[in-house]
Amino acid sequence: CPGEDDTIDSDGDGLPDGCDDCPNSSTGDSDGDGVCDDADICPGEDDTIDSDSDGTPDGCDDCPNSATGDSDGDGVCDDADICPGEDDTIDSDVDGTPDACDLCPGSDDNQDMDGDGLPDGCDDTIDGQDETGAGDPIVIGDLYPNPTTGLLRMTFSEEAKGIISIYDVYGREVQRHDLRSNKFFDLDASQLTDGTYLVVLHQAEGYVTSRRFVKISR
Repeated sequence: CPGEDDTIDSDGDGLPDGCDDCPNSSTGDSDGDGVCDDADICPGEDDTIDSDSDGTPDGCDDCPNSATGDSDGDGVCDDADICPGEDDTIDSDVDGTPDACDLCPGSDDNQDMDGDGLPDGCDDTIDGQDETGAGDPIVIGDLYPNPTTGLLRMTFSEEAKGIISIYDVYGREVQRHDLRSNKFFDLDASQLTDGTYLVVLHQAEGYVTSRRFVKISR
């Protein structure tokens, strides 16, 4: 090792420290990720890939897309958690909404004929929306991104006019917006607390349609 002290070989690999890229690791950088084995956080994986910037490389991260991991310990990473702070794995009525955030336990939360924020299974007064004689109801198509941390775009099957209402898990209206012949609507959900919400389109012709979305923190 020209210009260096050949007698100093900290890891005993036969290569003097002055010419050794990994002077404290006799195996060097065995997985080739640019991190010496003695400092490698995730052996066998690329330590430089850390999608959520939480200090744990993706290859050894149970929740590679969530810096907070699985904060409620239900086995579902926070970035995919439907019911933050509660157990997502308990869904007694199998409607896709965990019991703790279920608007109507025992019934499908997605069925809300009159769009009042209360699923049909727990609604004593359901209006007959299909008897209005108006044209076909406009459908809420995509909601993205869902879950959302802030801006949520919703699209409609055709230009829609009416009222957009947002209901929380207790059936309370937390936002209301006028909709005037638009094929999409951008909702600012940044001020909503984390949880599951119901977005309801009250169509001008009398029809009502609804979809669920989830608000999460960054």
